[in-house]
Amino acid sequence: HMAIPWSSNIHKLEDTHNNVFISQRVPRREWSTPDVKEAMYKEWMNLQETGTYEEVRREPWMTVIPTMWVINRSADDHGKEDGKLKARLVVRGDQDKNEEEVPCDSPTVDRTTVKMMIAIAANQGWSLRSIDISAAFLQGREMDREVYVQPPPEIATPGTVWKLKKGLYGLKEAARLWYDEILAELIRRGGHKLVGDPACVVFHVNGTFIGFVIIHVDDIIIGGAPKFVLEMVLHIKARFRVSKDQVERFIYTGTVSYTHL
Repeated sequence: HMAIPWSSNIHKLEDTHNNVFISQRVPRREWSTPDVKEAMYKEWMNLQETGTYEEVRREPWMTVIPTMWVINRSADDHGKEDGKLKARLVVRGDQDKNEEEVPCDSPTVDRTTVKMMIAIAANQGWSLRSIDISAAFLQGREMDREVYVQPPPEIATPGTVWKLKKGLYGLKEAARLWYDEILAELIRRGGHKLVGDPACVVFHVNGTFIGFVIIHVDDIIIGGAPKFVLEMVLHIKARFRVSKDQVERFIYTGTVSYTHL
């Protein structure tokens, strides 16, 4: 296990007051294991690498929203646990006094669209790739409002708070900021939103349909002519952090199964 260079005020995870929520997937005997603390540390590093926050001095006029850890065990596409502990630092969005003023609609693809596009790909003899974006919300567009949050005691510097630059989990607009960012990137590549489903982006060259990209939060399907698919996959991997890239066989959003025959 990696050394955790946190301050000495690391609390015992058994004391799950309003700072830590632990999923039923994680047995009580594991609550204080090094694996849990390592997962929390990795998440903290992730927040820093993505430029999610800026540490600032706390001022009396600031409205500061609390945060909490959510500890879970990740699962595969079939819902089976894969053994990995995952920690997420989540904003208590229910205590965000300005949430009603924030646009939060974030389109997710309709299942009918997914099936239609897979059918088109099969008819054209196209290839398909399924990509998972790692920590997608932290790679979204920068926030356009000021939000201050109280970091957890394990990593807090006395007298300071975090000014968020990215849509941390729990914020009402976090999913929208990610959608705006991935959509803008696809449009820069020449794509256009499908009429009737803004979570599907289609691409044409000289009037000929050459491919598509389907967005469902952090799950992406890329379909089209082999050259289009390869170039799009390479572009997305260069622009965003990707955790999974599946070819030929995958389950999309846990509901649509695809196998290339």
